[in-house]
Amino acid sequence: MEFTGVYHKTSEQMSYAGNQRELIVNIKTGYDVRRVFIHYGDPFEAGILGGKEKWTGKREEIRSYRRLKYQLWWTITLVPAYKRCKYYFELQTDTETWYYFEDGFLTKEQLGMEGRMLQYFIVPWMNPADVSQTPGWVSETVWYQIFPDRFCNGTPERNAEGILPWRTGPVDKRDRFGGNLEGIRQRLKQMKPDIYLLGEIWHDASQWLLGDEYDSVMNYPLMSGILDFFIDQERNKQDFEFAINRCYTMYMQQCNEVLFNLLDSHDTERLMNRFHNLDVFFQQLAILFTMPGSPCIYYGTEIAMEGGHDPDCRRCMPWEELETGENRERIRQMQKLIAMRRQESSCRSLSYEFTSRYAEPRCIEYIKTDGNGKKVEVLLNCGETAVRTGEEGDVLFSRNYQDGYLHKNGTLIRKTAE
Repeated sequence: MEFTGVYHKTSEQMSYAGNQRELIVNIKTGYDVRRVFIHYGDPFEAGILGGKEKWTGKREEIRSYRRLKYQLWWTITLVPAYKRCKYYFELQTDTETWYYFEDGFLTKEQLGMEGRMLQYFIVPWMNPADVSQTPGWVSETVWYQIFPDRFCNGTPERNAEGILPWRTGPVDKRDRFGGNLEGIRQRLKQMKPDIYLLGEIWHDASQWLLGDEYDSVMNYPLMSGILDFFIDQERNKQDFEFAINRCYTMYMQQCNEVLFNLLDSHDTERLMNRFHNLDVFFQQLAILFTMPGSPCIYYGTEIAMEGGHDPDCRRCMPWEELETGENRERIRQMQKLIAMRRQESSCRSLSYEFTSRYAEPRCIEYIKTDGNGKKVEVLLNCGETAVRTGEEGDVLFSRNYQDGYLHKNGTLIRKTAE
């Protein structure tokens, strides 16, 4: 067995309380591990710690896993009777079985040695004060991010010296256009009062998401994983799967449910600017609206507004251009994705599974499933040749899809049989 591929600890995202009843346990292994079992129970089932009684625990297979590039991430949810838990793992390869404890690995013979002091993994108590609680409404929310100075000037008649006339096109860091709260209120009529503590952290933010600081962070790792796949034509569907799974194995499940997902922002090149291709633009938006978390649209993205790196990504909102036929159609497509996200609970669900039904190596394919077993299939043809997908299922959103074929840069989101 590849011992260096195995890792677990009783803290952070590896072992934590999902709520006041459920304990979520995760373990990493190498790809040589075929089956994983957990032996678990109350630490005092057999008597006091250090007593002569033999503790055995209940044996249960861990069936759920996600694929990372070099490891598997196995996960199980337990319900400890007394909010405390003692456990160890049984790891099976094609030819070996090993038992994994806090201090290392044992054979079956070593496990059964009389008098051995076994170093179990122990969760002493699921303290309610330690449970990370995130706002429930966030996963059902679609965000619209603005840069105030470039969004709307509601009082142009009161412009101070140095305020520039409103214009479209490139801008400079020193430009000031007078966007203000009055302009925001004119354009956005409703404000949401609920508290949601969001941090702008570009890397692994585990240490800030333990329940005592932020509720969530801007999910730049997701943006990076999506962008890298579309830029690097050598990457295949498995590489995309590994990148997505990395994002959703970094944090606790309750944090994953409220991650602030985005494809561009006030600090990055705009989405449309990266490829100048509307089909690829909507492929990435299809991913955004079907991933766990809470999607955010940067102002102007609803019309595929362009803009380079900071400060060019902070152009003025082109209000006078919104009513063109081209922009009305782009807004309609965005509204369709938003409506799909709100109406289909599968799109918001934490549960997703990557599949391999189609031979095209750059055809992204995954299934989203809600708590009632309803499924949505997401297909993105990022290859050069058309993919025969068939015509079954109710189509929720599509581009470059016709007569059962998903063509180059095509998108297909459809309901599937439960």
